[in-house]
Amino acid sequence: MGAQELLMMLVGIACVEPTPRLSTTAATARSGWLPVVAQQLQQHLSVLTPKQLSALMLALARLKYQPSAAWQLEYQQAWEASQTQFNAAGHSVVLWGVGSMPHTTQQSEFRVAWANKLQHALQAAVTRAASAVAAVALMKLRQAKQQQQQQLPGAQQQVLQTQQQQQQAQQQGSGQDQVSPAVADQPGPQVRAQPEQPQLLASASLLHPADCTMAVSALARLGPTAVDPEFASFWLRQSRSQLGNMNSEELSVCLQSLGRLRLRPPEDWLQQAMACCGQQAACLKHQQLVMVLWGCARLQYLPNVLVTAELLMSAAEQLPSFTTHSLALLVWSLGMLRLKPNKECMRLMLRQAQLSFRRFDGQDLYCFISGLYRLRYNPGERWLDAYAKVLASKVQIIGPGNYRKIAAVLRAMGHSCEGKPYAWILDQAAVAALCDWKQPTKQLEGS
Repeated sequence: MGAQELLMMLVGIACVEPTPRLSTTAATARSGWLPVVAQQLQQHLSVLTPKQLSALMLALARLKYQPSAAWQLEYQQAWEASQTQFNAAGHSVVLWGVGSMPHTTQQSEFRVAWANKLQHALQAAVTRAASAVAAVALMKLRQAKQQQQQQLPGAQQQVLQTQQQQQQAQQQGSGQDQVSPAVADQPGPQVRAQPEQPQLLASASLLHPADCTMAVSALARLGPTAVDPEFASFWLRQSRSQLGNMNSEELSVCLQSLGRLRLRPPEDWLQQAMACCGQQAACLKHQQLVMVLWGCARLQYLPNVLVTAELLMSAAEQLPSFTTHSLALLVWSLGMLRLKPNKECMRLMLRQAQLSFRRFDGQDLYCFISGLYRLRYNPGERWLDAYAKVLASKVQIIGPGNYRKIAAVLRAMGHSCEGKPYAWILDQAAVAALCDWKQPTKQLEGS
């Protein structure tokens, strides 16, 4: 098979599977023929077109395949050689691939440096396209002006020409923007001043919502150190004009990614984004609802009453479909925002959590109980007893960081397991001895 056939097969497999990183087909590919295909395509990287290069990166990232360091370096060289031929969408795909592909600790510095180059290239691609749009717009405005002048009567044309000559003479002479009274008093049509190219360039937003989402999602995976401040400002300007065109998935991913980066946009950006979320609240899936609220919690931004009411109503309707992780993050986010649902919704969340305690991991156990504490909500002794019993059965696998925070929250809530078979769970020395936690570890963040 040739390079094009191999690439088409790879892209087809990556795009057909709904979640290729979890499918058996992708798992078989990663352990079988995918390394061979990647090695064969490595020989042709320098001759692939920009579209083929971006498609290749997209396929490998979706399949969660980690090429060798030599392969990645050669791909980067091929990208650099043709980066001026990439459009904004192509750069966004490559950036998303760089952020999404698995990588080792040793490759982190290389990924961050590459992401920095991609941010500059993406911004330059949008600027080039915007310049072309501005040039076409200016040309059309000048053509319209010429046609308007041709349609004017002779006397009006003479008046207009006199005005233009007077303005040109003043600009060449004193530079003052004044028109003589004799000319100003003459009747004639007023032609609107033409917009300057920089104004058109600033107003032209050519980054598609999907490109905005892929770029910020990639940077969130790479971490705050990968974000170029200039690109962050550029992204916020571009995405602001696209918020109304984003679907529920794009909105939720953008807010979650900004939360992961702790990159807080201006107030008006957040207000507009949350207004769009409120309008699409009925369309948000439960994972997307959690992503939106989690992002707001990380950014320490409380939406207005109308938006929060829409989001909470949608969450209450979808509670039965929440996974244990989503449910824990929902309560944690509500707690961070001090956004307390009504009693019926709280009762349903507590009931659902109690039924699925056994599936909670250490982070879920901490997020749920800390969310309740921040909401100043006491679930009752029976519920807390059931929680402590599960904690005792999982303490050896949840880790010392989460355990210490959970124990502190339970004590702050005034809960005591005295007289219960699992009373030892609140004795930190006993738990540390049982789990052989010799050295205190850095506590995991509840988010």
